[in-house]
Amino acid sequence: MPGLSHLLFTMLLGVVPPAPAGGTAPEATEIISQGDYRLGPGDLLSITVSGARNFDQSARVSNSGRIRIPYVGVMFVAEQTTLEVESEIASLIQKHELISEPSVRVQVEQYRSRPTYIIGEVNTPGQFVITGEMFLLDLISKAGGLLPGAAETAVLYRRSQAKPSVKARILGAPEIGAADAAAPPANQNAGASQAEPGAGETAISINLRELREGKRPELNVRLEGGDIFYVPRARPQNIWIIGDVKVPGGYTLPRRGQITAAQAVIYAGGPLPTAKMKDGFLMRHNAAGVREALPVDFAAIIDGRRPDIPVLPDDIIFIPNSSVKTVAAGLLTMLPRLLQQFIIF
Repeated sequence: MPGLSHLLFTMLLGVVPPAPAGGTAPEATEIISQGDYRLGPGDLLSITVSGARNFDQSARVSNSGRIRIPYVGVMFVAEQTTLEVESEIASLIQKHELISEPSVRVQVEQYRSRPTYIIGEVNTPGQFVITGEMFLLDLISKAGGLLPGAAETAVLYRRSQAKPSVKARILGAPEIGAADAAAPPANQNAGASQAEPGAGETAISINLRELREGKRPELNVRLEGGDIFYVPRARPQNIWIIGDVKVPGGYTLPRRGQITAAQAVIYAGGPLPTAKMKDGFLMRHNAAGVREALPVDFAAIIDGRRPDIPVLPDDIIFIPNSSVKTVAAGLLTMLPRLLQQFIIF
């Protein structure tokens, strides 16, 4: 699969990335309610005047937003609808006394002025053109939905008034894990926090779970031309279970839901007959970022005499052997060797 830098670079040049093997490339143009679409540079128009073929032509809107009409001259069409352009052309033809009651038809043959892009963990990443009002949920739907490995937080990159360099946009995408979704929004108007943007652009973090559930409608941002929506892959969140259990090693936490320390021991096949369950330890980073060992009586938890403990990412559960008398300080000293021996990649 092409890397993020390659995808952003090709999209910024107006190229739709190749489709995955066995799939089809997304359509770069879609005709949806032309009457609502506002024309812009790069759009290709088909212009016909009933009974006057000399006026029929295909005209590309220039970078300045203008087209040239035979016998009439240059006219500004940017930000106008096709119906407004039809009316203006008809008025100009009448003004020049070329046709008394002209019937003008203007259609968009190619949409080029308002592309938006979606990349990352979606079924069909690529370029989609805004032909009316388009929102984030519309774009996700057009891309075939999210893949199972998508993170809970995505980023919407939006150009500022000053056009950013290609290099700045390529280097602006951070890697985001599912844990980042818990960060409080800093931009209440956009409904999301501002990630660190590249030069000339704004990066808006979007919580995909809240977007899908409709809990915060403001997250369903109305898209603008040039927007890039990046859905990263969720980073796996692991715990480690070592010591006197049947299958020691590293285990990936479920993306949703919570497991407890006793459940984690069961996932590791359960304790061995020689395990000293009442002298277990849970090693966890404290508020200062230092890993500390917390004594856990797994025997009392299993018997229901003590409440179970929810497991957090990067926790290490240690079940000692009954013949080993390990204290917390000694266990922390042993930790690098234990992890090297037991982690399953």
